[in-house]
Amino acid sequence: MALACAALVGGGGKSPWRGPVSVILLACTAVLPLLASRHMPLFGLACVVLTAEHIGDAWDRTLPVVRVPVAQGFGFVAFCFVVAGAVILASLPNFQCVRIDSRGTEFPIRAVALLKQSDAAGNLAVHFDWGEYVLWHLDPRIKVSIDGRRETVYSERSYAENLRFTTGLRD
Repeated sequence: MALACAALVGGGGKSPWRGPVSVILLACTAVLPLLASRHMPLFGLACVVLTAEHIGDAWDRTLPVVRVPVAQGFGFVAFCFVVAGAVILASLPNFQCVRIDSRGTEFPIRAVALLKQSDAAGNLAVHFDWGEYVLWHLDPRIKVSIDGRRETVYSERSYAENLRFTTGLRD
């Protein structure tokens, strides 16, 4: 909502929009997060790319020009680089490869390997988090009950039925 408001405020400025295609594209990407939350990053990128100059113009119109001495500006930039470097160094232990073995993983690696080896075919009830993994390894012989494409492929009813089945609740 904040990005949409900033885009609307920026759009009312002196600099003209790039054309109706930009406005339509921005409107479409603004509606997508209302359908599925996974589209929020797409709207964020589209908003920044399509409205940055307009938001900048609105910012310049509302705030007075402040002159910063070059030495002070350089110090701030150096500080930002030091902080960014510290954050990157602190996150290095988290940059690991994806584990391939089945110990300590959440995916059904051994079960999928067994199904693949036996050339099994048919329908398979899986947890939501496992659907894409199973599809990657066993498609087209095995069809999964649900996967990460939930909002675009499966109806709300089929998602609810799968959730009830995998959790063992109700019918």
